[in-house]
Amino acid sequence: MKLTVLIITFNQEKYITECLESVLIQKIPTEFEIIISDDCSTDSTLIRADRILNQMGRKYKILKNDQNIGISKNYQKGFKECHGEFIAVIEGDDYWTDPDRLQKHIDFLESHRECVMSFNRIVYYYEDSARFVVPEWSNAESFEYITTSQMAGGNCIGNLSACVFRNSEIQKLKQNFFELEIADWILGMTLGQHGLIAYLKDAMSVYRINPNGQWSKLSSTEQNQAILRFIDVYNEFLEFRFDKEFTQYKSRLLSIKNDQSLKRRYIEILPPVFFSVIRWLIPVGIRRHIKKLIY
Repeated sequence: MKLTVLIITFNQEKYITECLESVLIQKIPTEFEIIISDDCSTDSTLIRADRILNQMGRKYKILKNDQNIGISKNYQKGFKECHGEFIAVIEGDDYWTDPDRLQKHIDFLESHRECVMSFNRIVYYYEDSARFVVPEWSNAESFEYITTSQMAGGNCIGNLSACVFRNSEIQKLKQNFFELEIADWILGMTLGQHGLIAYLKDAMSVYRINPNGQWSKLSSTEQNQAILRFIDVYNEFLEFRFDKEFTQYKSRLLSIKNDQSLKRRYIEILPPVFFSVIRWLIPVGIRRHIKKLIY
């Protein structure tokens, strides 16, 4: 079998229809299997998924858990059931926008055997403001290569729903990998030790940023603190082979953290009337100069 689409779900009844529709519109000449790995949803996610796939006459398999096992173990369970040469992941609250997305990834990976996986540019959808943001593409080519060394200096994938993997590489993942908190960053770095990662220009996936999401609900300071913790864990897991890159990334984050602390300190010390005066009475150019002096 050429392809498996692995759908990871947990309490996503609000979004699962759009997710599945984006899978079912894919134009690919061969049949592909659909596997839903659900982490004990307590809403109607699976009922809706079952109804939609039945109505479309598609073959699919639903993996249910009797209790919540967490995202890492849920991925592990799903990966074990994938039989396709390639695995395309999509999480239940995301969706794809291009009907040719899967075929584009397969064509690329079949013609670039040096790559263990590929991922495409993401459209970030900020649900609270109904705003779509697409990162700029500065490369003159239609793709670029990414290495684990580069990724240790900062995550550039951004979302697992943008990824397609070689199943042969996924099956090489060891048990202790799934003891980590699975995210696109560590999965990409781990696979990237065995080959190149390809970043495709076309923006073909929508990553929904929900203000109540596990990650998006965190402030920028809290997110940086979480990344600092991940760096230490991932650095050890990768046996410090990329210690230089991790250390440099950590230094940049700590610098940001210190700058933010300094700003907060000045804001706490200075009376509110000071900022009101700056905002309403001082010209913009001078105001920017004063802010630089303060910060």
